[in-house]
Amino acid sequence: MIRLATPKDLPRLMELSKDYHFASRFKRFALWEDSTEGWQNLLLSSIEGPETDIIVYEKDDVVVGYIMAYILPMLWRPGIKVARVVGIWVDPGSRSLGIGSLLMRAFLIWAKEQGAEWAATGSGTKTGTRAANALARSHGFELEERMFIRRV
Repeated sequence: MIRLATPKDLPRLMELSKDYHFASRFKRFALWEDSTEGWQNLLLSSIEGPETDIIVYEKDDVVVGYIMAYILPMLWRPGIKVARVVGIWVDPGSRSLGIGSLLMRAFLIWAKEQGAEWAATGSGTKTGTRAANALARSHGFELEERMFIRRV
């Protein structure tokens, strides 16, 4: 079942986010133990904040996947809204069942309901880049740019 996350989902979202953290490049920036408060604040503010949401997929009363998204104005055209995927994660034991695709479809519906004219998602993390890119392309996304990042 697809639905919006609630604060009751926070413990399970933290478990999934820990897996996401270790599978991604985020572990370069902080140890999980040093970033749990930040993750918890991010998840809770995404659930409760304006123009942000977490969409979850629940299987047998357990959240097994989520997509976190927010709305922002297009920088060069402030009247245009863009919906942006912050992260998408499906529990490894529930992959290859189409859950990521269902979450992406729900995100696009959510984006339209929020008044967004455009939707954006990253090109994947260190692990799962091929799968993430294939998922995005299968929902009509086109690769436009990549991001360079460094510590200052």
